[in-house]
Amino acid sequence: MRKLAPLILAIRAIATQRRRRVAERTARVGAVGEELAVLLGIVREFLRRRRVPRRALAVLAGGAEGA
Repeated sequence: MRKLAPLILAIRAIATQRRRRVAERTARVGAVGEELAVLLGIVREFLRRRRVPRRALAVLAGGAEGA
């Protein structure tokens, strides 16, 4: 059982991290509206398939806010 303890703790940490991400995404959808959230999801999926870094969408969005 002692050998399994670190593994169990790691699994709990991953589950907690995933729940936090879901909560963050839910808050973002509420903030930007459903239509924009769907559009951003489509763009993110496109960027993922093109092997563009995940942060590229955030950088592009941040640049648009500053303009």
